[in-house]
Amino acid sequence: PDVSIRMKKNPEHWNAEHYLIENLEFRPVKENTTRLIQLKQGVLDIADLEFPQVNVAKKNKDIVLQSVPQLSIRYVGFNTQKPPFSDKRVRQAANYAINKDELIKYVFFGVGQPSIGPIPSVLPAFNPDVKKYEYNPEKAKQLLAEAGYPNGFDADFWTYETGIYRSTADYTMESLRKVGIRANMKVLDNGAYWDKFDIYSPPGGKRYPTKEGVFDIYVGGWVGGETVEGYLEPLFKSTSSSNSSFYVNKDVDRMLDEFM
Repeated sequence: PDVSIRMKKNPEHWNAEHYLIENLEFRPVKENTTRLIQLKQGVLDIADLEFPQVNVAKKNKDIVLQSVPQLSIRYVGFNTQKPPFSDKRVRQAANYAINKDELIKYVFFGVGQPSIGPIPSVLPAFNPDVKKYEYNPEKAKQLLAEAGYPNGFDADFWTYETGIYRSTADYTMESLRKVGIRANMKVLDNGAYWDKFDIYSPPGGKRYPTKEGVFDIYVGGWVGGETVEGYLEPLFKSTSSSNSSFYVNKDVDRMLDEFM
């Protein structure tokens, strides 16, 4: 445990002649930099690299880097039932406040692409013509003023303690502050992060989107598999326990019931 999993080829397997690896060992190297160092040294033959290590690996002629689009999304979510983010204009303002191309370049080290919806671009159902929120801080300020917040407001922002989610939160927080959304960050332990949400959205129970201490903004991620249902129903169905934004829309519920 926590050292390695060793596997040996079974010569009695019905298709054994087509499996060329005699011995296979998995090692849980948890530290990203250590994993890259061991890969460069030849201690590891294959390693999963995180965003900061990708560009370093590209410069090493002895490493073959394979990159494929993921069936995953990462996002910043809002508590849609609690003011001020219960106002659609405020959520739109926050979207206009973020320079997503710059975020990909500096936070994700150029690996990935800005999302224009909840569905990954590798799925056949992905629609590239979905409305894009371009970076427009002046538009963001205008929408905030229209919603009744010309001087901005304070908001509680939940994030992981470390990793790419924390970096995303740091960048987003500074971007929102520039348009008047003064996000106060609450940093939570990585392992217990989603457990904190159960206080306000218990599985299968009543939800408490305006309870004292609940978040206004949070960072999240989702891997929904190879179908559209795996992304839309969990994140947007009003009764879903994975709907951490407390999104409620009767028309969306109806369409999900009819078409999913």
